[in-house]
Formats: sequence, structure tokens, C-alpha cells
Amino acid sequence: MKKTIALILILALVVPVSSLALDREIDYFGGYAHIEIRKDNSPVMYMIYFAEDYTCYYLVQSFDTDGPGLGRSFVGTWGYTADGSVHAKIGNNTSITFKISSLGSIVDMETMQVYEFFDGLYH
Repeated sequence: MKKTIALILILALVVPVSSLALDREIDYFGGYAHIEIRKDNSPVMYMIYFAEDYTCYYLVQSFDTDGPGLGRSFVGTWGYTADGSVHAKIGNNTSITFKISSLGSIVDMETMQVYEFFDGLYH
């Protein structure tokens, strides 16, 4: 009897936690950004916006200490994978896979860069 009660209590604790993990989705009301600061204090900025129609808008811009450096932008597509990750095509020959964190940010699974969510302004 004690084992049965213990099993019921364990299941009662595990089921709500596992159901929270399955509800993570991309937020369409803003974008995600990541900034790296190089040794010379110049930034490299990454941004991605996921639209509801499965279009994604990606840009990266580097800066030198005296002005803009290399940059690129791309309009691609995105979708969920079987394991709940987000796969985005961000260039003609480039794609990226993100995991959605419990805090609402997304993490590039190759580089482990964290992209934080920021609100969008709708007109």
C-alpha cells in the first residue's frame, strides 16, 4: 500500500512538470536577438523574427571600431522539428536549429548562443 501511494505521489509531481515542457512555442509578437562583443569592444549583432506563416527574417551585422563592417540579411522559412526544436533556413546554404528555453529565449544548438526575446511594435 505504501508503494502504491508513493507511486501516485511521484506521478502527481512528474505529470505537471512534463506538460509544461511541451507547451513551448515561438512568440510571434517580437523577435530574438544575440550580441557578441569582440576584444576590440566592437559588436556583432544577430536578430531573427519568426512570422506565423513560417517565414523567418534573419540579419547579422558586424561593426568595426570606426563604423559598420560586414553584414547580411535573408528571408527564409522555419518550422518545428519532431523533438520540438525550431529549424530555420537563414541563408541559401545555411540553416540553424534552436531549442526554446523555459525562460522564453532560444538557444542555437550548434554554437550555444542565446537569443533573447524582445517585443515588437505593431502599427
